Amino acid sequence: MSLFQRAPVAHEPTLLVLGSGTRALRGDDLRHLIRDQAVILLDRDPPPWIRRRVYSCRVDLDDVLATAVLVNDLRRRHHLAGVVALTPGVRLHAARLAAALSLPGPSAQAVTACCSPALVRDRLARAEVPAPRYALAADAEHSCRCAGRIGYPVTVRPARADVEQPGRAWHADTPAEVHRAYSVAPPLTGTDSDHHCGEARVVIEESLDGAQINIQAALLAADDIRLIAVARTHTAGPTLLATGHTVTADDVLLDDPGVRAAVCAAFRAVGLTHGMADVTVRLTAGGPCVLSVSPGLSSDLIGHLVLRATGINLAAAAADLAMGRPVDLTPTRSRCAAVRFVYSTTGGRIRRLEHTWPAWPADSPGLERIDWLALPEHRVQPLPAATTADRLALLVATDPTAQGCARLLDEGERRLNVTFNAPRAAPAPGGATPGPSTEARTARPWP
Repeated sequence: MSLFQRAPVAHEPTLLVLGSGTRALRGDDLRHLIRDQAVILLDRDPPPWIRRRVYSCRVDLDDVLATAVLVNDLRRRHHLAGVVALTPGVRLHAARLAAALSLPGPSAQAVTACCSPALVRDRLARAEVPAPRYALAADAEHSCRCAGRIGYPVTVRPARADVEQPGRAWHADTPAEVHRAYSVAPPLTGTDSDHHCGEARVVIEESLDGAQINIQAALLAADDIRLIAVARTHTAGPTLLATGHTVTADDVLLDDPGVRAAVCAAFRAVGLTHGMADVTVRLTAGGPCVLSVSPGLSSDLIGHLVLRATGINLAAAAADLAMGRPVDLTPTRSRCAAVRFVYSTTGGRIRRLEHTWPAWPADSPGLERIDWLALPEHRVQPLPAATTADRLALLVATDPTAQGCARLLDEGERRLNVTFNAPRAAPAPGGATPGPSTEARTARPWP
């Protein structure tokens, strides 16, 4: 364990922040967390962009004893007043730490339920919350039998919490595609959440038609749930990979009684009563169906979109709730904000990344960000095999309308140029092997 930068003043209320993530995706959240209170960040290896800004402690959060020793030491020297998880993989650690320190936060039992796709579906079914029909499967053949009983098409999800790819899922129309999805699902590891799903490796659920949305909410108490914003999610390919989100301040779904009833019932079913959280919902012809429940800060820059569209700061609200302070959820603006994640349609090892827009952002201020997520020499998979690790870039736009945001994102994406190294040529007749090719191919990012 080693410490970086100046420590907060001894009696200053201090927020413990767990996890780090990338600057492009978590930098905004961290900036808002450190704005109004002293922060100590705990992570296995805090990256340089965090160490330069935040007092950090290096510790393996999976090592319960080492974490307890460090936190007890910090507790003796500082006024620890709240705990927030910056990334999804440490939410359970944050809940347990908050409980050990007698601080506000969601219960560890509720967070465990949310982190396990198998357990959250069991809780939703027991509470009769509208959700897709599902079955747990322990092997590939069992998966196909379950899919046959439910009826194709189906969605295949890992039964255990997938820290690396939270929310990952695969669409399957045939037994062969179910086999393929099963083969890439993470195996059971014996972690805390795994024993809730027995020997099951995947969840097979019916694939429902309809738009996918993500409801952002603040749980001030069990009977005081505030719906803040709706993020409409765009997906592509059989992996149901998110290619973007759009948040509109005056989205009519915020006042939809069916959506509100489904969201509140989902929180009750998993036992969430405090903190920030979001619910993923599919809008079907028969009404809203709950797909997942997630405590803590949202991923994929949704919190940033909510701030740009409504003026409500979700990261600041999370800190206030964690530290037992009043929360300000008053909207101060009304517009639309959207993010798009760019993937390749060809894949390979990246040779060069550039955008051909020398006048940006002066001639298009509504396009706020163009951030590269990949680096030269990074190998990426094309859609539909891609995962979130294969994202090339992200773009963020704001405009009075969703259509305006889409136009700005389209224009920005057209200006991106990604060049890949050409693959090695096949051996020539006679056994001779040609040298490496210096030719390159340019992939137009996913439209």
